[in-house]
Amino acid sequence: HNLPNVEIINGYGPTENTICSTFYKVSHKKETSSRYAPIGRPMNNTHVYILDSYLNSVPIGVAGEMYIGGTGVARGYINRPDLTAERFIPNPFISLEDSQKGKNLKLYKTGDLARYLPDGNIEFLGRVDDQVKIRGFRIELEEISSVLKEHKTVHEAVVVTRKNDLEENYLLAYIVPNEKYSHPELEENSSPLNQNNFLELQGNLRSYLERVLPDYMIPSFFVFLDKLPLTPTGKIDKKALPSPNLSLRQVSETYIAPSTPIEERLSSIWTEILRIEKIGIHDNFFKLGGHSLLATQVISRIRNEYNIDLPLQALFEHPTIKNLSEDIQEFINNQNISQIPPIVPQQRPQTLPLSFAQQRLWFLDQLIPDSALYNVPLALKLSGPLNLDALEKAFNDLIQRHESLRTIFPTTQGEANQVILPHNFISISQALDDLSNLSPEEQLKSINI
Repeated sequence: HNLPNVEIINGYGPTENTICSTFYKVSHKKETSSRYAPIGRPMNNTHVYILDSYLNSVPIGVAGEMYIGGTGVARGYINRPDLTAERFIPNPFISLEDSQKGKNLKLYKTGDLARYLPDGNIEFLGRVDDQVKIRGFRIELEEISSVLKEHKTVHEAVVVTRKNDLEENYLLAYIVPNEKYSHPELEENSSPLNQNNFLELQGNLRSYLERVLPDYMIPSFFVFLDKLPLTPTGKIDKKALPSPNLSLRQVSETYIAPSTPIEERLSSIWTEILRIEKIGIHDNFFKLGGHSLLATQVISRIRNEYNIDLPLQALFEHPTIKNLSEDIQEFINNQNISQIPPIVPQQRPQTLPLSFAQQRLWFLDQLIPDSALYNVPLALKLSGPLNLDALEKAFNDLIQRHESLRTIFPTTQGEANQVILPHNFISISQALDDLSNLSPEEQLKSINI
């Protein structure tokens, strides 16, 4: 406001396109549909494309990867033909006229995510390699970090993914609080805040994110640091970020241990599914990192444990051990016994009708006899000494376990049925061809490799 003649330009561009590719004149009076200043429009003699994974243009508002063409695009990376071929691709949008004029026919694949805004400006969204999948949803980690940075208590924030014991991705947020909210007990790059401050800040940030982001974008845990570790070039060193202290991963301010048999059993079930120890009766299942897929596991365990028809919605409505145990007790008192019949071994008749899928494949086999269309060939090469007895036992156990491996389809008067044969021991040793006395060349030749 004090310097009316000064213009602020938000420029964007990779080194591979001579530094600047797009620009945007920032003005506090200018309205835009973007939360942040856009990166604007392409410079003269520069072309920007936002494409999907098939190099098709994406619609307005849809995220895609940025590709840059025009006179500023470099020739490639010196002495790196492999990387050059990966990042500098032929321009599929070049016209014959431009080609004849000798214009640059390459597009630079930036690895940056962006989208077109309704006013024609481009909004930068982050890096392609920052895209992750959480519970089947594709999300941008930078988007969560950006929302966190808007909170009054946050100075810096970065969101990363980690894998739990089940190899599932979960979100982890690292927060540097503003000086007003910092505390002297913070150790450089590592120590989280003390328990009370941690719970208070985590609760405030979680509530804030829940108002603006869907649940699958809410971090499962927050780590508070004095400062974020940086690489020598000044970027955040994500590899140096400390592991979270899961003992602090409580939601309620005070831990209250289970006191009834149902509460104790629920606590054990939650501990097994969430992989978190010391869960209090007032801790929220979903704020501990639970989600709908894990919720179905909890309800299934409860049904097996108490033989009641507890609906999945019960856990969403009462996500604490205290309240959920009261629901279970009420179901037991009202004798809402599960109507799901127990699973018992099926008695097999001599012949069985084909399923619809089997009928289809049987028909195709009659139509095109001796066809290998639906065969899946596979050859395995085992290295090292072979324990023939163990392999033979595993092979026979597999056939014994799966009826489909010993099912035949005899035809009677043009109609097929399936007959499950009893398991007879199969000797692998009788089917072996010992090639150990042959040279390596003769061995390969004999097995047609």
